[in-house]
Amino acid sequence: MTGNDSSPSTDPRGEDHGNGGYTVHCDWKSVDSPSSAVVRAVADVTGREVTSIRPLYDAIDPDALDRFLTHGKPGARPRTISFRFERCKVTVDAEGRIDVERLE
Repeated sequence: MTGNDSSPSTDPRGEDHGNGGYTVHCDWKSVDSPSSAVVRAVADVTGREVTSIRPLYDAIDPDALDRFLTHGKPGARPRTISFRFERCKVTVDAEGRIDVERLE
């Protein structure tokens, strides 16, 4: 995310790691879906428009990702998932953290 991002689902105070990595914190209760937030984060990190990157379902089932991150039992083990998308390693957790690391 660029810090100037006006998207309501992302925290504009995201952390740029300076090495092609970026972390964004989201509140899954206030976003349209975790999968949408992932797509926006990857688009921002790669400097592309959301509409110019391939569909997320080419890498992972967006509905399954959303269910996995938002439908856990209280007190259950932390839920984290990692996958590759658009030449990035994406790691997302149920607490709303999205880490995007460029692999180029």
